Amino acid sequence: MKKLSLALALISLVFCVACGTSGIGGLIGTGHFSNSSLTGNYVYQITGWDFSSGSPVPYQEAGVFAANGQGVITSGTDDFTEESSGGVGTSTDTGTYSINSDGTGTLTLNFSSGSIDLDLTLVSSSKLYLIDADNLNSTGVAEQQTSTTLPTAATAFVFKQHSVSAIQDFSTVGQLTLATNGTVAGSDDVNRSGAINGGNGTTNPLALTSASSFAAADSTGRGTATLADSTGAIDFIYYIVNSNNIRFLVSDAGVVGAGRAEAQTGQPFTTDPLSGSSYAFGSRADDNVAGPGAVNTVGSLTASSGAISGGLLDSSVDGTNSYADIPINSGGTYTTVASNGRTVVGFTTGIPSTVQQVFWMVNPSRAFFLTTSDSSDVTKIEDGTADQQQGTFTNSSLNGQYGFTMDGYDNNAGAFIDRVGWIQWNGSGSLTWNEALNSSGTISSPGALSGTYTVGTNGRATASVTNLSYNSNDIVFYLVSGSNAYILENDPGVEINGVMNQQSQ
Repeated sequence: MKKLSLALALISLVFCVACGTSGIGGLIGTGHFSNSSLTGNYVYQITGWDFSSGSPVPYQEAGVFAANGQGVITSGTDDFTEESSGGVGTSTDTGTYSINSDGTGTLTLNFSSGSIDLDLTLVSSSKLYLIDADNLNSTGVAEQQTSTTLPTAATAFVFKQHSVSAIQDFSTVGQLTLATNGTVAGSDDVNRSGAINGGNGTTNPLALTSASSFAAADSTGRGTATLADSTGAIDFIYYIVNSNNIRFLVSDAGVVGAGRAEAQTGQPFTTDPLSGSSYAFGSRADDNVAGPGAVNTVGSLTASSGAISGGLLDSSVDGTNSYADIPINSGGTYTTVASNGRTVVGFTTGIPSTVQQVFWMVNPSRAFFLTTSDSSDVTKIEDGTADQQQGTFTNSSLNGQYGFTMDGYDNNAGAFIDRVGWIQWNGSGSLTWNEALNSSGTISSPGALSGTYTVGTNGRATASVTNLSYNSNDIVFYLVSGSNAYILENDPGVEINGVMNQQSQ
């Protein structure tokens, strides 16, 4: 097993010429970040591909590091697993980091067995995006840790996880109530290689069994846990970010998986949280296509009083097909939202396809979802996140400097792609794009790229970026608000998606 090199690329908005060390592409954008912006403990979670054995092997990495605000990582714990391994390898670490005024920077973690290098971009002092800066491919996120203990009272969480292995791919979304003694009650929906809830469909979720439990966390907020239903069990290491946010790393041998749990608010749901709202969403799926095939989808849907009244989606499928600006037809439905926040959603699209999904509401404006059937791709294992859209959108909705991260596979180039950087939007249809790029282990930065964009009133935005776009208007954004969006590079042969958030400091 090779210890990975990570590049934490800290991203900012609005381009400017400034003094200081070189940022991505030798450019420094605007901002007031410094080494002191990274202070305290941070939980990180990274997904990528290891090329050290020849053929690419998927891996996951997660951990906690302590930054002293002066460029030094004083301590840390790192957990690493890949499909060919016998389980999780755990290491302690120290390191160094350097942050530019626009939030871009570098970070190195040193282990007894080697080191990893990271390029970074801060969204804020509490969140940063990551990519690998060495000869591996990975992207991730780190979040400032403000708690290291589990809740002191019984607390409901909505969770999701996605795992791959040589035997089976599966996704799980559900709700759990965690008691103070570590016992767990709740239910979930699971897609195991196309079998939904053990072959029982979506009429009822599966109950979590008594084998489910959380062991107490150590002083760094790291602990072990199990979630089990009638289809099987998932063992994982968890990392507490705060009282509302827990990250997962699956620890079963030969399985590569990760997930998260967020504290649920609004329960019991006695009114319809979906009615009268539009939700932007992003999802990713594996299917049975050989190689790195994946399905990436972004879009929005509108719900009202049990009906899905419309929406749009963009999707790239296995590096062969891309679908742009596809309507979600009126006439879809969703079931009455249960008191625990579960609802079954069904709709048709202009691909054409008939889709069924299970939504678990984190709160009235956010949900995790699992796709349980899609007539256009019956083998896919898909999960995602949906967020309520805020307001009516115009070009002026995007104004300032935004950090972003994207990853996936470009079949045209035959390369795994990771991106991190900043996009500056001028509020009137022009943009500047600055990124660090990892293309199957080759690191580069093209410098400032110019582009144009258009934002629709429904929150769907398209952009063309010189020397990055294959086609006009191929970078697609579905805005949750003027501050964040789901991203898809929608070109034939490309399977790349990501997220974007406005910087704050």
